[in-house]
Amino acid sequence: MAPADDLRPDEDRPVFLLGTGCQKGGTAWLHDYLGSSAETDLGFMKEYHVWDRLDLDEDLPGLKRVLKRGRTALDTLATGGRSADVRALRQATFMLDPDSYFDYFASLVGPGRARLTGDLTPAYGGLGAPRLAMLREGVERRGLQMRVLMSLRDPVERIWSAVRMMQMRQPSRYPGGSADWVRRLHTGDEVAARTRYDLTLARVREALPADQVHVVLYETLFEPASLAALTADLGLSPIEPDTESRPNQTPRTTEVLPDELVAQVARHYRDVYAGIDQAYPHLDVGSRWASARFL
Repeated sequence: MAPADDLRPDEDRPVFLLGTGCQKGGTAWLHDYLGSSAETDLGFMKEYHVWDRLDLDEDLPGLKRVLKRGRTALDTLATGGRSADVRALRQATFMLDPDSYFDYFASLVGPGRARLTGDLTPAYGGLGAPRLAMLREGVERRGLQMRVLMSLRDPVERIWSAVRMMQMRQPSRYPGGSADWVRRLHTGDEVAARTRYDLTLARVREALPADQVHVVLYETLFEPASLAALTADLGLSPIEPDTESRPNQTPRTTEVLPDELVAQVARHYRDVYAGIDQAYPHLDVGSRWASARFL
């Protein structure tokens, strides 16, 4: 395996794409969109949830579930069973042996295979710069070039959509109107971890050069110009989009967030608007994010 220092940046090298969010920012649609290309192989899962479950305290229960399923799969194989959960076994292997994670994705690309592979897991937005640097090193040591993709959504809309999803999945735990839960939850650590895009991008850009980071707004994601820029940046041929399909889209309700609550949430996340506007002024969050009118 060639040392990373011996590998020159080369547009012909296959791409490993790491998705770092945001949650409710169209990541599922992006996975399906990129995965529809013959030049792409994203592997056996939509979201691998390896590094978040290893690094982030809030995802520790997920780590325990995966390792338990992995043990069950091994027990099934050991007793001659044929219905072992191979996906869980692979996930557990990635967590226990990071080299196997990089080797797996490297096996999907190269001459006669795909041009691009990757892992689009929104929870990776909480990863620290050391972990991101480790991922870059692991990718580059296998002859791939790393890219990071972030789709950023109006912070108020993102939080509201996430709340409605929580209510849809656990109605007994989150009863009542969504506005009340937005008011209660928007300052919490877990919500902030998924909404402080400025901090995520600062960590990403500490680990990777700016030209290896592709940022798009959810509000413009489905526009032809945005998709053309994305595929060109990733070295892919144009992909015909299915803009009618929106997987994992949280259904809208008749409820409307009151202006005073929108303003309260926007002001709480003022640094997000300012940070993204400063780093990526061409995205024009001031006009693209409706809640920015309250700042």
